[in-house]
Amino acid sequence: MISQKTLEQFREEYNQILSSVETTGFTQQQQTFEQWKTHNEKVVENILLLGQSLDMEDGEMRMAEILALFHDIARFRDVSTSPYYPKLTETGHAEAGAELLSLLPPFKGLEAAKQEILQKVTIFHNKPELPKKENELVLYYLKLLRDADKLDALRMTAEFLTFRDVRLDPADTLHLSKSPAISDNICKAIINDMVPKKEEIVTYNDYVLMQLSWVFELTYRKTYLMLNQRQYIKRLYDALPKNDNIIDIYRKIRIHIENQLF
Repeated sequence: MISQKTLEQFREEYNQILSSVETTGFTQQQQTFEQWKTHNEKVVENILLLGQSLDMEDGEMRMAEILALFHDIARFRDVSTSPYYPKLTETGHAEAGAELLSLLPPFKGLEAAKQEILQKVTIFHNKPELPKKENELVLYYLKLLRDADKLDALRMTAEFLTFRDVRLDPADTLHLSKSPAISDNICKAIINDMVPKKEEIVTYNDYVLMQLSWVFELTYRKTYLMLNQRQYIKRLYDALPKNDNIIDIYRKIRIHIENQLF
């Protein structure tokens, strides 16, 4: 699928982009950069673990690593002096990331089918649903990336809720209320085995609940194993205010996870 030489070329491009980042001291900008850099590294780790569990071939593993490295590359847009960023016309980070990929020399050397996988998977990785009409290879890598990405997003939330690093309060970043309230529509959606709609999220607790509901969207048994071992779900639940709805949701989510494991 992808040669080792090609992977090394993509890694070099990624490292050059990161080395072009300019922030001052321990500002929020610097903290945000470090957060997303760590996120990319963790998504690479996750996707390779998933690939190993599926006995993926070396070339497939390399494709998966490139996707994980670059899926959020556009998040560095405001802090990087890389010559690629001024050429971007897309505003959404997924679409802009796919556009940036198309500018990279190693991307231009790939066959059209591989280019399609890299661009389409990057574009769809953060969408509410899987695309209904796509070729099998795009869907294959997309499911891998979405599982790996969601796993690490859960880690990020669990770590914030555990350590409360106020310098990077996600409620501020996401422009959400810090009220302890939880919206009824969010609870109803999850009780009905659905992922809440982003536009219905009002408070940070709504957002945490939405992340809990991601368990309904995960694909691989290995993902559920990793989720269980790392106890992200429990850490999110422990941080939420307790009422009958929250307890019922947690019970439903635990049952869903256990059903995927046995």
